[in-house]
Amino acid sequence: MKMKRLVLSLALGVVLPSSMLVAQSATPSTLEFEFSIMAWERMRDVGYAQLKAEARSKPRPIAEDFEIIPMRVSSQGRSDLYHYVGPTPVRLVATSSEGESLRATRMIGAISELRIPQRAMFLIGPAEEESVNIKLLDDSPAAFPGQHVRIVNLAGELVQGTLDGQAFRVDATRAVLPPKRVSESVRVGVAYEKQGRPIIIFDQSLRIGSEERIMLVFLPPFRAGADVRVRVVRDQIFVPAEP
Repeated sequence: MKMKRLVLSLALGVVLPSSMLVAQSATPSTLEFEFSIMAWERMRDVGYAQLKAEARSKPRPIAEDFEIIPMRVSSQGRSDLYHYVGPTPVRLVATSSEGESLRATRMIGAISELRIPQRAMFLIGPAEEESVNIKLLDDSPAAFPGQHVRIVNLAGELVQGTLDGQAFRVDATRAVLPPKRVSESVRVGVAYEKQGRPIIIFDQSLRIGSEERIMLVFLPPFRAGADVRVRVVRDQIFVPAEP
């Protein structure tokens, strides 16, 4: 599996039957982790299927044993942290309101990794032939420390540039680069090719503290003929105070 990328092919128009939420194994692997999520565009009415606490000892949970947890997913930055406890696969679903509760109408993705980092990041790229592209990243402070920059390409275009004086390039085959340690003031220049000529989409310096980290995310154009978009997604590494 290249770059831990999962290409999840789904029939997006098919209604999700109850059997889609039934555990596929009599002894399912149990996971517990936190995750945030970001997509190439805002996604409305989505959530994930969470096995209810009282059903976790069941060898074969049924659809009624799952609770649908709503998520807020956008292209502006990271979502809030969500907490998952339950068997594999982790199912992302489209949702519909039913009174005061939510129900799953179809599955938009499933992550079948048996090992997921304690802090994960799900990145959702554009649909390709009725499939959803999900990249699973280790978002823990150990894997993505402070004063580091991670480059992510969800644009589907070849993007290249320089980061702190070093050249980089990302495309559909290598869409995520390992986090790179940078100086406190890092110069970033980014361009992509449009109609045979390079178009500069980002050219500035960024300040980054020792406890900050940045994801530089490239997104598809809003409309045909527009340019690739850039998001600078910052977050803070929590460092506990010394006793």
